[in-house]
Amino acid sequence: MRESLADDRAADRAVAIMLRKRIFRRGQMARFDCRRVFDSIDELRDWLTEEPPYERILRKLEHHPAIRRPGARIVIRGPIVVQTLVRVD
Repeated sequence: MRESLADDRAADRAVAIMLRKRIFRRGQMARFDCRRVFDSIDELRDWLTEEPPYERILRKLEHHPAIRRPGARIVIRGPIVVQTLVRVD
């Protein structure tokens, strides 16, 4: 998992502009659980770049004995919220 979130953040900003200008409005929403697996603390750190609140969690994980075991993986679970946008005519 070495993907960049820069494009996602740019898309979020573009959507916010379209909503603010009332070109689109929010439509239906769906929510489901997601699970992501990371092979190392470095992979997790890369994924969480530019997210300062997570630094404390990363520091705790770095010192956890289970992380140092060969083949250890980190699993993150959380909700995904998907919302449609409807063009305003």
